[in-house]
Amino acid sequence: MKYLLLVRHSIAVTSLLDDFNRKLSNEGFTLAHKQGKLLSTLPVKFQILHSAATRTTETAQIMEDYLSDGSKLISDLNLYNADLISIAEAIQEMSDSIDALAIVGHNPSMYEFAQLISKSKLRGFNPASACFAKFSIDTWGEFELNLIEEKVVESALYLTN
Repeated sequence: MKYLLLVRHSIAVTSLLDDFNRKLSNEGFTLAHKQGKLLSTLPVKFQILHSAATRTTETAQIMEDYLSDGSKLISDLNLYNADLISIAEAIQEMSDSIDALAIVGHNPSMYEFAQLISKSKLRGFNPASACFAKFSIDTWGEFELNLIEEKVVESALYLTN
């Protein structure tokens, strides 16, 4: 079994300049801690992979306090503006010694991925929302988008307003 947690970054400051370096707002920090506390009740601890953007890095650092398996956070520039295929490739490249992986990323891909693995028609995937899924796979290399819905054993959504 492998476990995957998708987390959309929390609320960032509004800025028309330099999207990559936007930081979390005060409200974003509060919401990320609230969500982290809720997610800490999940049955596993996670290796955390995140987009290299500032707001996802800050969200991942907060999630680390609640969810981490003790491993160092992994930053991935390719997760910034990543599509579903890029995210699936990042998952497939993970070491099979990792049983539980959390990815902190951006919409629209986090929203699309959550819809896929939760088998739900979501109206949205707000900042700090999360989707947890348990898969009947033994290796991350088995994580293929076109087959993944068949491999979901259970899933849960943790949506924020």
